[in-house]
Amino acid sequence: PNNDDQHIEFKLQQRLKFAKEAIPILATFANEKNLDFIQVIDADVLNANSAFDEQTIMEVLSDRLQESRGYTRSVLVIDFDSLVGVNISQSDSNLGVSKSISFSRPNLFSWVCDAFNRAQVNPNCEHWVVIILSHSFALETFQRMAKFPLTSLQLCNEKEKSTPTKCTKCNEMYLRSKNEFGACKTHEQNVN
Repeated sequence: PNNDDQHIEFKLQQRLKFAKEAIPILATFANEKNLDFIQVIDADVLNANSAFDEQTIMEVLSDRLQESRGYTRSVLVIDFDSLVGVNISQSDSNLGVSKSISFSRPNLFSWVCDAFNRAQVNPNCEHWVVIILSHSFALETFQRMAKFPLTSLQLCNEKEKSTPTKCTKCNEMYLRSKNEFGACKTHEQNVN
């Protein structure tokens, strides 16, 4: 793991299908950090509490957050995919294909960002928040809203996008971050 103050990044060797599959990893983390309490919040928690309308959902989530904060050293694990969800729609038009991405539950997205921003790690208490998500749109939006630092892989990708690359077909230098359609069929493939 990459560890800098309050940011810990784990590279998982396999893709997890469910947040609960991360529990053994998080249990190891909790043991290493000497944490007293692990709280997992996902759709199953909402279903178990018959939380189907937004008000009840917010009450259950707030209760779980408060329960976690009742311990001096705790970790709150939020399964972003099952709680918030991502909608992807695609449509065809004369101008081409249009893709729209949004959150299924935008209010829960705001709640998750707020819970994350309230996490504390200081000598008197450790309230960690772990967000498990799989969609790149959700990750980028969450990072921006929660002011979360870029991962080492994202930093590497950003550096790669700003490094001049020579096209093997036209021998022109181009930046992946400023690449445009119509410039060259070879490096059009690298348009982000």
